[in-house]
Amino acid sequence: MAKDAKGHGSEKSGVGAMPIPGHPYHMKSDAELHYIAKDAHEAAQAMQGHSPASENKYLDQVNDASTVLGYRARGGSIVQPPPAAHQTGVHEASLVGSMPRGGFASSNPRDVRSHREMSALRGK
Repeated sequence: MAKDAKGHGSEKSGVGAMPIPGHPYHMKSDAELHYIAKDAHEAAQAMQGHSPASENKYLDQVNDASTVLGYRARGGSIVQPPPAAHQTGVHEASLVGSMPRGGFASSNPRDVRSHREMSALRGK
């Protein structure tokens, strides 16, 4: 598949071409991808009828994980991640600006982990 006008697709075409090149899922293990697909599927079902945008986001995650797993089943390989921050000399304090506001895993008010952490901080 060649790139279309919007830049979607791959430079390489034909059998064996890496789908969604550059996607971070290529650096995850098969077990992680299976977990992502299962978890996102359950989240999409929970969003059904409540938030079509969120439901579609989770279904996209299922699709992306399945695409990468299918690529590997046909002989594709895992892309090796870059060296960890501590190995490259990047100090953890320099990564603080890249964290979501509040330092929580998600700023979504429906994220259970955020509520749990916020309750603990407030002492409730």
